Amino acid sequence: MSFFIKELIKNKIRQLTVAELVHFAHQYGFSLTEREAHQILHYIQTEDLDIFSKEAVEEVYEKIAEITDPQTATKARKLFEQLIVDFGVDHYFE
Repeated sequence: MSFFIKELIKNKIRQLTVAELVHFAHQYGFSLTEREAHQILHYIQTEDLDIFSKEAVEEVYEKIAEITDPQTATKARKLFEQLIVDFGVDHYFE
């Protein structure tokens, strides 16, 4: 995997805003409250996560379910999976 592209993706995740996350959720057909978006972003932006590792991604979803609820974790997973496909970077996450 290209180190440069990996860093670009990590930086974009670190720079996501609550408004952007809520917008993406609505754009992809489900609702996410600002509170839920804030909690998710706080976790993924403050933890040292390897988002390219399947094990780490599973841990993220488990933590999101603890922070919010299982339904929100499922929403976040669907959004993440859809965005990586839409942005054409899904091959970096296999």
